[in-house]
Amino acid sequence: MDALLNDIRIALRLLRRRPSWTAAVLATLALAIGANTALFSILDAALLRPLPFPEPERLVLIHEASPSFPEMSVSYPDSVDWRQRTRSFVDVAVSRGVDVNLTGSVSPQRVHANQVSASYFGVLGIRPLAGRTFEEAEDRVGGAPVVVLAEGLARRLFGGAGSALGQSLTVNAVTATVVGVMPASFRIEGRPELWLPIAPAMQGSIAVRGNHPGITGIARLKPGVSFGEGRADLEAVGRALSDEYPGENRSVLPVPVPMQQRLTQDVHGALWLLMGAVVLVLLIAAANVGSLMLARGTGRMREMAIRAAIGAGRMRLLRQLLVESVVLGLLGGALGLVLAMVGVRILDAHRPESLPEFVALDVDGRVLAFTLVASLVCALLFGLLPALVASRTELHDAMREGDPRMSGGQHRLRVFLVVGEVALALILVVAAGVTSRALASLLRLDGGFDGRPVLTFRLSIPESRRRAPDEVRTFLDRLVTELRALPSVEEVSTSTLLPIDGPWETPFRSDTQAQLPNEKMQFAAYGYASPGYAKALGLRLLDGRWFEQTDDLTRPEVVVIDDALARDFYPGGSAVGRRLLSNDGKQSREIIGVVHHVAAYGLASPEAAHHQFYLPVAQMKDREGPQVPRSVSIAVRTRGRPELATAPVVRTVASIDPELPVYEVRTMEQVMGESLDAQRFATTQLSLFALLALVLAVVGLYALLSYTVAERTREIGIRMALGATPSVVLRSVVGRGLAWASIGLVVGTAGALLTNRLLVGIVSGVRAADPVVFVATLLGLLAFAALASWLPARRAVRVDAAESLRAE
Repeated sequence: MDALLNDIRIALRLLRRRPSWTAAVLATLALAIGANTALFSILDAALLRPLPFPEPERLVLIHEASPSFPEMSVSYPDSVDWRQRTRSFVDVAVSRGVDVNLTGSVSPQRVHANQVSASYFGVLGIRPLAGRTFEEAEDRVGGAPVVVLAEGLARRLFGGAGSALGQSLTVNAVTATVVGVMPASFRIEGRPELWLPIAPAMQGSIAVRGNHPGITGIARLKPGVSFGEGRADLEAVGRALSDEYPGENRSVLPVPVPMQQRLTQDVHGALWLLMGAVVLVLLIAAANVGSLMLARGTGRMREMAIRAAIGAGRMRLLRQLLVESVVLGLLGGALGLVLAMVGVRILDAHRPESLPEFVALDVDGRVLAFTLVASLVCALLFGLLPALVASRTELHDAMREGDPRMSGGQHRLRVFLVVGEVALALILVVAAGVTSRALASLLRLDGGFDGRPVLTFRLSIPESRRRAPDEVRTFLDRLVTELRALPSVEEVSTSTLLPIDGPWETPFRSDTQAQLPNEKMQFAAYGYASPGYAKALGLRLLDGRWFEQTDDLTRPEVVVIDDALARDFYPGGSAVGRRLLSNDGKQSREIIGVVHHVAAYGLASPEAAHHQFYLPVAQMKDREGPQVPRSVSIAVRTRGRPELATAPVVRTVASIDPELPVYEVRTMEQVMGESLDAQRFATTQLSLFALLALVLAVVGLYALLSYTVAERTREIGIRMALGATPSVVLRSVVGRGLAWASIGLVVGTAGALLTNRLLVGIVSGVRAADPVVFVATLLGLLAFAALASWLPARRAVRVDAAESLRAE
């Protein structure tokens, strides 16, 4: 132990003697280890750490699927049957995200909520912070209205969890009693602020078997039951229901997925991609520091030789050199940890929406352990080879030189390290280039509409406030009229859908198709829209007309379809005048117009349904008769910047109904940008890592050439004394640097091609081969290499031959 402490003291003393060299090494290590630590904290929280629930490996999420629609939400009656008939699960629960209005004793506000079954909290294994959760009697039609709050909302409304219990809260104009408060540590998708029993909401058409109203199933496997056994049990019940209800459930089966896998599927590939990128940065940093260690070791050849001559064995010298490397690694890791803590806070403040809500970004014991391991591994990577080289120095060789010189072997090793740095930097820069181009192409993508001057917001009108559809229609008509009267407003529309935000889906067929069996049904995205929708959102009408005020229930039912549906199902002429039918044939509508296909699910998201159609709001009805949507999206086309219209728009709504909250106020450009949030996050991080890798590689090449020029001062002086011109010396040094860089670029190109093929399956819009990016990256790296070579070359041509020879 004393010997080790003595080695550490020697290492620290040597580092203090060369502050500039030490600062350069520590800065390099801190940046690389800090980046790795920050990214690992996200990767660990999302993919490696178990979910924050008891025995999370037994939790599964359930959706339904059919041959024509591989991923659907759950039908509520089906979930009731699963709970009663399956034998592999402790219990089955359901959850459905909704937005609700809070009014009454609090100022009107809109909050996100989850409608859940009484078994929901028990399945997850989460206990309330205060009070209780729902009882079975409350999760029934006609049950007592109750609500469970999140801790944050309880503190905001009532000052604390205990104070909230027993309080009354008006939710969608229904007075409910607060029976429980969930802890802030209960982080679940959608960030709900309160929970409501689901059964009271499952009435009318929404509760019909075959309707899939956004419900997710959740189940907990019994102890000792494998996932495969649970899946088989659930599928057996699903097949039985398919046989019992052939009209609604034919070929519809439940699909269980492990909960963690399901929640992280959108970020799984991107996080591993970024982790791979920062590991490459760590390798580049290790190579860079290794090169600096070799240069420093060359200057210590005489010291090592003398120590060996007076009795120090090779293992003793090797231990001393490795201790120095470990000290450097640990100091760099400590600085990197500080940078990582800052980086994690920044990442948490700008986390993408696709990052699961349960992912809590912090630097805990697991992250600290990773930082320690990364520091030690990095120390071994950059310290082992230089230590092996320096520890085998012979006394007569070192003394014969009279001057420490880089041996051929050391020189080749440093060249090898720099070539590796350039190759790895090329891989990262190409990856950043292709993802950046993919993001730029998505931002320029024709979404099928013009949303630049559009402001959007949402309203939800509780039935208890305005029961009759005519009351809702009167309110919306007045709102549209008053908004249109604002000086900054050009057009206003109401609808159940907006581009990008995601539509509803329904089966359909053309007028030439017979009814399709359930397993072959085709689905289209659809929504109800007002006459002003096409103008407000800048839809491009290709044929026919859009809806008019007269398209109401007194007139024949009509529909506007998109060009994809017209092309695929009405070829050979105009689709206008033809008919679009529901699959069962109970609804038949005349096609009056064709519009351009719209990016309905997001600019980078796969489309669940590839065809679209629109229905007039005035012809909306259900089994009970005429209806008007109570949850509506309002689109306001402005004459100037849309964000400037926010205040007058909100005031207009408040003047008509001061208790109706306005929520999700966004410009259409913000909606489009948010749809690319995850891809923008990954591209930004990858670009930062690529920039860091590029800087490290260029600095490594510059350092190697600078050292080479310093070692060749005598040679260069003799050559210039014998008549070599500065241009010859300049070409020699720059040519050597470009030759080393070119080897790295050749090696890196092969790696970049393989990496690009991996990116195609992870990042939307990446092309299998992007010659523009490859050529630009190669030329750019060559330019940086030329600059890094030219700076030492300038010093070389300024060598004074007489002075260099006198120095010898």
